Amino acid sequence: MKSNPAIATSLPKGRILFVDDEPALLQGVERALRPTRADWQCAFVDTPAAALDLLQHSTFQVVVSDMQMPGMNGAEFLARATAVSPETVRVMLTGNADLKTAMAAVNEGHIFQFLLKPCESDRLIQSVTAALLQHRVQLAERELLREKLEHSDKMAVVGKLAAGITHDLNNILGAILMQAELELRYARPEATPNPAFALIHEAATSAATLTRELNSFGRSQPIGAVQNVSLPELIEASLRITRPLVKHKIKLQTELAPDLPVLRGNPSKLKQALMNLLLNARDAMPDGGAVTISVNPCRFTAADQSKHPQSRAGEFVCLAVRDTGAGMSPQIQQQIFEPFFTTKATDKGVGLGLFMVQRVMDEHAGWVELESAPGAGTTFGLYLPIAGNPEPKALA
Repeated sequence: MKSNPAIATSLPKGRILFVDDEPALLQGVERALRPTRADWQCAFVDTPAAALDLLQHSTFQVVVSDMQMPGMNGAEFLARATAVSPETVRVMLTGNADLKTAMAAVNEGHIFQFLLKPCESDRLIQSVTAALLQHRVQLAERELLREKLEHSDKMAVVGKLAAGITHDLNNILGAILMQAELELRYARPEATPNPAFALIHEAATSAATLTRELNSFGRSQPIGAVQNVSLPELIEASLRITRPLVKHKIKLQTELAPDLPVLRGNPSKLKQALMNLLLNARDAMPDGGAVTISVNPCRFTAADQSKHPQSRAGEFVCLAVRDTGAGMSPQIQQQIFEPFFTTKATDKGVGLGLFMVQRVMDEHAGWVELESAPGAGTTFGLYLPIAGNPEPKALA
């Protein structure tokens, strides 16, 4: 097994365990890997039992095992190694006679890849390098999943806290409203009404409406109960919640067509989708701008599919959210609906908002269309069937 020093440059660091019952082969591997020793810490053992014991007490990123060994073949050893050290990436050295066994081990997930004997040193180094990189990928994916789960747990706690806070706020606001109403209703006829109580009553009424909206938004509902939805009312309810979250330098405006048809759907889910788009538009305009919510009825025929690929024949309503932000490149647009994809900092978003919007549209037998270009803003169009079209799916 001859080594090529050129291939040993820029290798990922790691610890590798080599298992083979032939001392001469282990010595050959050790000599071939000498140029890599600055980057790799290698251990060599001649029995599967010794290797399993070592895996229990030491950390290795990669294990390379022979196939034919006395007492336990390589497939059995690597299967047991999976249980002992699941994070270790496993590579098998095998001959043609054991090829079916090696392929079965790959299919069962016990090994990352196999190498046929005789194996050139360059091929071995390339394989171990790929295994080390695979180990890095696995760790990164595991860390990402852990962060997402932690974030989900935090959001669940925040939701419970919000529900409790809105309940307490409603109790406090109820007392304020009751006192203001008493003062307004039973003021002496000869006395001049105190305008302060009218202002208190109006402000408390607005606050109580907002807390009810927040409580309804955060409450888990059996979404299968589909009902008639008025889009103007849904938009106004969404704006009551999002207005405090939108900076004053961002202008919110609506353009609603008259005599809009009735939709069939779940108001809470649709409201959640709209609010996600509004907050997404806000984040796209850190220096200010305008957000326009427009609603227009539309009719599609089979001929419209060239312009609207997801469309189908029927009557729909388009609820569009248009911003004057920076816009998106075609590359970002291709990924924007993928779960956990985000262009924001890790403390600004987790990349689930637009994924959720698309899911809500799927559940409501509708679809999402995106128009954007760098420097030209972004428009998300939610196309929803009006009452009389197929009912939305039973939502989870």
